[in-house]
Amino acid sequence: MNSKMLNPSILAIGFAGKSYSEDFSQPSRIQLSCKADYVNAEKKVLECANYLISNPFDRNNLNWESAETFLLLWINGTSDFKFKINKTVCNIIQSNMALVSIYFAYTAKFLLENRDRSTSEKDICDNVLPLLLDYCKNLRN
Repeated sequence: MNSKMLNPSILAIGFAGKSYSEDFSQPSRIQLSCKADYVNAEKKVLECANYLISNPFDRNNLNWESAETFLLLWINGTSDFKFKINKTVCNIIQSNMALVSIYFAYTAKFLLENRDRSTSEKDICDNVLPLLLDYCKNLRN
């Protein structure tokens, strides 16, 4: 599944806040309308990804929802990275859409922190899949 297929109108529920490390619930002031905007937002994307993978899934948590929405909007619009879900990941995620967001959070984090490294689909999967499985094994999540 290529994330470019995601419908931005579905994702545009709310954005992460201006102080990502403390409060993601405020409406975002970050514009994502051109390539430079996506590059400039990378630090905030990393903060959102770290928040998502460090906290249990909770649809009632506005911070979680806002961080997820911002991350998915960025993934859907960035041209610097490709986000795909291969068959192995699909088998793990199955129909749990929350795990899609966690997978993309780990993937975004990996890609942003390893720009100088091979980012083949296999390399991404080999590095992200164990993290996703650990997240799933954590009973807190």
